[in-house]
Amino acid sequence: LLAMAFLFANTPEESNNNIWKQIGFWRLMPEVNLLINGKQLQFQFVYHSPQKMSVPVNNRLVHFILLKKEKHTLTIEVLGCVHTLYYLAENGEVIFQHEGKTIRISPVRHLGKETLRQINENPVLNGETLICSPMNGTVIEIPVNPGDQVNKGDTLLVLESMKMENRISATAKAFVKQINVKPGEQVTDKTPLIQLSDKSVG
Repeated sequence: LLAMAFLFANTPEESNNNIWKQIGFWRLMPEVNLLINGKQLQFQFVYHSPQKMSVPVNNRLVHFILLKKEKHTLTIEVLGCVHTLYYLAENGEVIFQHEGKTIRISPVRHLGKETLRQINENPVLNGETLICSPMNGTVIEIPVNPGDQVNKGDTLLVLESMKMENRISATAKAFVKQINVKPGEQVTDKTPLIQLSDKSVG
């Protein structure tokens, strides 16, 4: 369900110029590789329209029908049951809330060795940078303190927005110079959160 919801969330409503429209819905059985909370899932699906896709299960097609798509809500019918999912699409991934759990889904990208080598490095921040809130929300956790050294991928702060947790992560090796908010504080889009520096502060 979550994998199909990811596809619905990333499929344009208008499909007149869609590549699937051009080649015919039934000519290909696309294969998708997704990361769901860090675990890889691979499956095939059939695209009928922006509102209907199917997955082959035990030699038959299970149909997924998009009943309603709003800014942050998907309503999907599968096997006669209707499911409502809340989602937020950002930075190439979709964050879902389903059955009380928060799930992050992103496509698996097949990259060359050189690109992977660069991604896996831990670059050092050059100068200073101010991390601002990407959305309205409530600060629920700040796992770092002023003076801490962080590496690429380390969580700097956790925001709750629309009942979903969103982790703000460091993109390079740096030192935490200043924290401008505290847990429980409500912030708006562009609110300054954390100041990072390439120099040790202490």
